Amino acid sequence: MVARLGKASWFESFDVDAEVEELIAHIERCTGFALPERQRDVIMTHARAKLDRTRQAYLEAKAAGKPVSTASSTYRNLLKRSHTALVKRPSTHM
Repeated sequence: MVARLGKASWFESFDVDAEVEELIAHIERCTGFALPERQRDVIMTHARAKLDRTRQAYLEAKAAGKPVSTASSTYRNLLKRSHTALVKRPSTHM
């Protein structure tokens, strides 16, 4: 989907903290394992950095007149994959 004039991008109102907390809660329910606070902080930092890079790429593409996506599904799927990987390999990310 291409952004339309006047339509705000999805990340302008995206609550990364709430999304990541929901994802972590889901992982903890499914695994029966409570993540240590340090690992939760690593995951949150990672998600915020990804959102910042996504926002920057969007703004650069928009400024260059390129078509830009307004869908958040790609970012959410990327978060799920990368955070699942962080949980599976905690020793490599601590």
